Amino acid sequence: SLREKRFSTLETEINSGAGSSLQTYSDVQNQDTYTLTDSFGAASIEDSTRRSAIRKIGTGIQLKYITTNLITSIYSCIVNATLLGKTNKNSK
Repeated sequence: SLREKRFSTLETEINSGAGSSLQTYSDVQNQDTYTLTDSFGAASIEDSTRRSAIRKIGTGIQLKYITTNLITSIYSCIVNATLLGKTNKNSK
């Protein structure tokens, strides 16, 4: 939806080779911020889940993964977000 959301965290499941590195950037629309969310380098072959904070408010998000050395496989990514809503307060 086009409503504003609070993007809180990003979870990425990866398979990385020895000596590989991966950088994750998040581009949040409506606030128009482009930030480095996570940077990871592997010393050995491993499967891992990377969790990083986004903490931005906007209407949408795009993720950009950059491998700077060797190949890293991305199995899945999950962005946790909460819709922002109005709170109604009844007073007498």
